[in-house]
Amino acid sequence: MISERCSLGLSDEELSRWRDDDLSPARMALIRAHIDACATCRERVAAFEKIGAGLRGLEPPPLDLARLLADVRATTSSVTATSTSTPVKLPDSAQHRSRRMVTGAAGLAAVLVVSLLAAYIFAMYGPLRPAGNTNPSGVLPIPLDAMPLQATVISMSSRTDGWAFGSKSNNGDTPVIALHYTAGKWTRVQTVVKGRINALKMLSTSDGWLVGSNVYHYDGHSWRAVTISQQVAYDEYEQIAAVSPSAIWITGRVDKPFILHYDGSAWARQDLPSLQALHLGNYSLAGISMTSADDGWAIGTNYFSPTNYKDPAVNDMRPLGVLLHYTGGVWKIVKTYPAYELQTISMASATDGWIGGNYWTDFKHNADGSSSAVNKPVLWRLTDGVWKDAPLPNTQGDGSLLGMVWSIQMLSPTKGWMRAGIFRAADANGPSGLPQQPNEFIPMYQLRDGQWVEAPMPTSFPSPYNADVFAFVSSDEFWAMGGWGLSHYIHGEWKNVVA
Repeated sequence: MISERCSLGLSDEELSRWRDDDLSPARMALIRAHIDACATCRERVAAFEKIGAGLRGLEPPPLDLARLLADVRATTSSVTATSTSTPVKLPDSAQHRSRRMVTGAAGLAAVLVVSLLAAYIFAMYGPLRPAGNTNPSGVLPIPLDAMPLQATVISMSSRTDGWAFGSKSNNGDTPVIALHYTAGKWTRVQTVVKGRINALKMLSTSDGWLVGSNVYHYDGHSWRAVTISQQVAYDEYEQIAAVSPSAIWITGRVDKPFILHYDGSAWARQDLPSLQALHLGNYSLAGISMTSADDGWAIGTNYFSPTNYKDPAVNDMRPLGVLLHYTGGVWKIVKTYPAYELQTISMASATDGWIGGNYWTDFKHNADGSSSAVNKPVLWRLTDGVWKDAPLPNTQGDGSLLGMVWSIQMLSPTKGWMRAGIFRAADANGPSGLPQQPNEFIPMYQLRDGQWVEAPMPTSFPSPYNADVFAFVSSDEFWAMGGWGLSHYIHGEWKNVVA
């Protein structure tokens, strides 16, 4: 659930993933700065520690599994091979109540074994998914154990070719899973990719880039690690922007953000403006979008303390949005925005683009020494060379909106997609301004006639609400990937590839 007292609206799941170092570097930094200022979230993290310690201290009871299985076999000997292939379904509402009476030791043993199996699957992979719509025409399902259920990146070079990478976690010590889409199906392939993964960009079927702990390049046959000179090498690479094979940018952050540029033959560091004007705080880039080899934009957020800007550990941290423009071979700070968190940017052309995020309001110091704030959505559009406020969806005649714009992907000046949690203040459940609902249920909006319109979503699995990353082929077709697996959206219809 999402905390009513958390100004960032963090769910227990995301806070737990932060504790396990299982989010993107930019999100890790944002939450780390937030926790420094939020006593509520610090208490929740401490509670996770206590629960984990308690679970680790439990002794499992002795279980005679061989005897239980023998009882199950004895009572199910008349079941045909056809019936054994029927999917096991967990109760969809009353998971803690039996729907029928079970009598006899063998029947109880059967329920226990199935329950243990279901609990194991739930713990490892989450709830079982309905079997319907798992094998759309021309697409083969991928076993769950072959799916990167977390830390995923996906990119399509064409409608018929693409790649996806991920792992069971993104802490760098679990094997990286690579999936290749070709010949109308996704298949798992072996690669040399290892460590953390953060971004993927396929320029063509024979040219692709992957970044994370390392930088990898795909030449149409295999992925290989790229050697970057020690003068510009870093330990973590976060984002990719590319306009051609000889005009590529990679961002990252160590003690401060950096941008590397590839001209087709070598990588070079591009200097960023001095951090002196940015209060020397926790500064990271959240997005970059290039329109040509000579023009592009980047956004970031600097977290700092107004009372002691040199010490990021103080508990009155504030965000400062930063907008940078690349022109004439130089990155310059266009403007800084106090209280703003800039999350996403996508340029449709050199003269048309969108920025999304949120800004803090009603900042308060609490009696326990922590701080809190309310998040309101930000949506800007580049018009006539100036970034201006753009109409938000879900207004419904109510100008008081809360929430955040998470991601924007523009395909042209008139076509694009946006993922945003935007709610009326009247619907908010607490000071965070976010209704109590899982992070998976973040609506998607499609740009139509200059207005963002909420896209219809399926009422059954697969659901795009659980998707973390997207690979757009056109305004009517894309792939979504997240904790439930892979989903394919085409002409308004969703199809699940992995259930």
